[in-house]
Amino acid sequence: MINKKGDVRIDAGVTSNISANATASYGLSDKIALQVYGNVVNGYYFQAAAGPYKKLKNGNILELYNGLGYGYGNAYNNANPGNLFGNYQILFS
Repeated sequence: MINKKGDVRIDAGVTSNISANATASYGLSDKIALQVYGNVVNGYYFQAAAGPYKKLKNGNILELYNGLGYGYGNAYNNANPGNLFGNYQILFS
């Protein structure tokens, strides 16, 4: 969680099904943060986002991100045998 200008948070992980992901967040100002995320597993997904953050009176932090994601997926569908694959874009708020 970003709670002041200049804060940097980075996390990364690897799972047993051979996927890897990473997130980096940065406090651009006293009110705005930037975030990037990436994931690789049977395809890939990357996103970038910006949004306000605020430290609440109870000590919690509220972050609201808006951004754009892009990826490629490839998965096997057991219900209807065959592969599902293709590019996708996501606009989120």
